[in-house]
Amino acid sequence: IFNVAGSKSITLSEAIKVISNCLDKEPKLIQAKPRPGDQFKTFGDTSKIRSELSKISLALPSAE
Repeated sequence: IFNVAGSKSITLSEAIKVISNCLDKEPKLIQAKPRPGDQFKTFGDTSKIRSELSKISLALPSAE
């Protein structure tokens, strides 16, 4: 299992904007009060996936 994350923290609103732009669709959002368990900040450590992907790229034959 890998944690796939970006290089910087973004808000949920920013993430929704990126996804809606990629899909060329306007989301139907419902703003509600925060509920217990809602996360306000998240962080992803990508060191495991970076390490594994570097092993794979080293094992692949060169394109030259």
